[in-house]
Amino acid sequence: RGSEPGFGWNWALHLAKEGHHVFLMTNPNGRPAIDKQIKQLEKSILLNVIYVDIPPWAKRLLKGELRVIGHYYLWQHTAFKTAKSLVKNIDLIHHVTWGSIKGGSLLWRLRKPFVFGPVGGGQVAPPGFGAIFGRRYLLEQLRTFYTKKILPINPFAKLMIRNTDLVLSTNRETSILIQRLGASCSIFFLDTGLPINFFPIRFPHRKNRDVFTILWVGRLYPRKAFPLALFAIKNLKFPLKLIIVGDGPLRKELKNFLKDPIFHEKIEWWGQVPWERVKEAYLKSDVFIFTSLRDSFGSQILEAMAFGLPIIALNHQGSRDWIPKNAGIKVDVGSLESTVSGLALSIERLHQTPELRSAMGRAGYEFAKQQTWENKAKLMKQHYKNVIQNKRKVSISQFRNRS
Repeated sequence: RGSEPGFGWNWALHLAKEGHHVFLMTNPNGRPAIDKQIKQLEKSILLNVIYVDIPPWAKRLLKGELRVIGHYYLWQHTAFKTAKSLVKNIDLIHHVTWGSIKGGSLLWRLRKPFVFGPVGGGQVAPPGFGAIFGRRYLLEQLRTFYTKKILPINPFAKLMIRNTDLVLSTNRETSILIQRLGASCSIFFLDTGLPINFFPIRFPHRKNRDVFTILWVGRLYPRKAFPLALFAIKNLKFPLKLIIVGDGPLRKELKNFLKDPIFHEKIEWWGQVPWERVKEAYLKSDVFIFTSLRDSFGSQILEAMAFGLPIIALNHQGSRDWIPKNAGIKVDVGSLESTVSGLALSIERLHQTPELRSAMGRAGYEFAKQQTWENKAKLMKQHYKNVIQNKRKVSISQFRNRS
């Protein structure tokens, strides 16, 4: 799977393949698939899985918007208690996911070399997009207030960050927040990776089609802002189709758009499909559009680049920081109207210049090939080595000072 579940599993798997003995603590939701994969691993790969769950009474009580957040914090406490029994066998602890500075971690309290991230969470949605969030806009404003005003002075966040040996941030906004919280060591690190077998065997060359196909992939959440893509294609006059892959709380809103004659012939909604089938969508499209108003980065951007698609994205947060300049068009975020206009002009430009689409697709493809989990595990291995060496130097220095 992609996104957070895929991140967690791929870090554990590929770090184990790099020669580390990995103890993976995770919730039991993915146990059948994980156990199946574990049985297929070579005996030389040391990957032990410890399933940690919250009490049944908590599952019964947690409902609605608080369910995910409440589950996460309860899971953290349970995981911390479990980790205490393992810690004597551990050289280094790495909290990978959730990748959010707001969620934090309790594992720094185990007093082992500790790595946190890659994380986002410092980014906020730009003002002026209340129409996209609808009745959920107040909740988004409260989140923005917390991120900008409360989190930087949160004593618990400060305590965790200052006791973390290495913090990995995945966008500029989060990096600034981490520095404000007092990080001793932080670096920029893209949270998304791809398995080698995800890539097509060779670069996909696309022929000009009668109908220009634009692809949008993601969960139907307000912050993902799929209506921006719809508004962008609304007044375009050439033959086009927008494929939307994903499902979520806003499915009803999307269905209402599909009833509109203006959009009915232009939109193809696939719903939620297996990760493997998303490859089909990448191959049959000409351009990938990413409209998130608040996102650390967006794993689907890297997936699209792996299939040679030029990218149209908003020029902020992770998409600004990580999409190579020659791999797509980044649209400045202004008012709702100017942003939609910028997206529409970008679609029109790429429709008219197939040679530019091909050049951008090739640049993105070359970038994506460097972002494999294998490469990331090798890089992380070096970061681990540096963290442990620095921790030893500090310990020796403190011992000498006490002496």
